[in-house]
Amino acid sequence: MDDSLYIYKLTPFLLEKLWGGTKLQTMYGKGDSRSCIAESWELSAHDAGPSKVCGGKYDGLSLKELIDALGRDAMGEAAADVVKFPLLIKFINAEKPLSIQIHPNDEYAMKHENDYGKNEMWYVIDAAPDSYLYYGLNRPVTKEELRESIENGRLPELLCKMSVKKGDVFFVRAGTIHAIGEGLVLCEIQESSNVTYRMFDYNRVDAKTGKTRELHVDKAIDVTDIELNVRAAKETASENKCSHFCRPNTEKTMVDCEFFKTDLVNVDDHFEVAIDGKSFKALVFISGEGNVYTGTKEAPLEETVQSYKAGDVFFVPAGDKTVSIDGNCECIIVEL
Repeated sequence: MDDSLYIYKLTPFLLEKLWGGTKLQTMYGKGDSRSCIAESWELSAHDAGPSKVCGGKYDGLSLKELIDALGRDAMGEAAADVVKFPLLIKFINAEKPLSIQIHPNDEYAMKHENDYGKNEMWYVIDAAPDSYLYYGLNRPVTKEELRESIENGRLPELLCKMSVKKGDVFFVRAGTIHAIGEGLVLCEIQESSNVTYRMFDYNRVDAKTGKTRELHVDKAIDVTDIELNVRAAKETASENKCSHFCRPNTEKTMVDCEFFKTDLVNVDDHFEVAIDGKSFKALVFISGEGNVYTGTKEAPLEETVQSYKAGDVFFVPAGDKTVSIDGNCECIIVEL
């Protein structure tokens, strides 16, 4: 069988952090009950946390090794000029607030960190009552005011604080100050980057090191786009955070930008996904269970049939084919 017809289930790279907890274990079976899992890197070819193939001919290979084995055509025409695999998909469990932070764009990150910049989106999977995000600035400020607010511990007062509920969608462009509040479980789709500049961390001490975590104030202020922060906060608040709920078996586009496109579909019994040579696709199962395979319901390619459950993520190589999803689920479909 042509390897490009197979659908590759991935196992994540798990990260423990002081703001993590047990929800990814109880919801999706990630880690164990003793773990303080903060992030699971589900689709990742980044050296800092590679995901791996689960089952099949290439079982145990990293995603990067899988791409090498399949050939660059597996990423599709949209990735023809990329230096490395361009996307990273993760689940985030914030049982405590994350630091207030910012990400650079590609140009700045390549120059200073030898990595991609980080434009990202969040889909809210679960939200505790009164949960919130910091997203952008609530008024125009100078960079001098921004630095002073960090030094005197008053940075949160300058930020736009938004309430959050399940199903909300946020697009966080590089240069936007942001922070995930406690009580949230998110799916994050981003450029393949591990560059984060912390601006404020509530003076927390990491129990493992006994020290406060490093801040990156100079670089953070350097990459802050004041106008973008004010505009993004106003637009996102007025759009009610772009909440998306879609009719059964209908794809609803959540974000379509120069870095990735994400669609949400609520599958009721059967749904078909068209794949072509332009881009690979990732299937991120937020809830539900069933089977996924290459082919149609009437003519499945039996060698490709696999079960899925909530929390599973699959890599589908580029190339002309149909992929079918049977069952009842909520699925995010990601492509370049």
